[in-house]
Amino acid sequence: MLEQQLADKTGELEERTEELNAARAADRELTRTLNQGTAGVGDAVGRRHRP
Repeated sequence: MLEQQLADKTGELEERTEELNAARAADRELTRTLNQGTAGVGDAVGRRHRP
């Protein structure tokens, strides 16, 4: 009984870990895309350079 519960929880953990890794990959890709789309825009929107 405990072995089955452990196996079930291990499976759930593996599934959630895969989901988390997929979400992280999607977040990295989105961040990369957003950063590429805004490259060089900082000066145009008033970002100040500090000496």
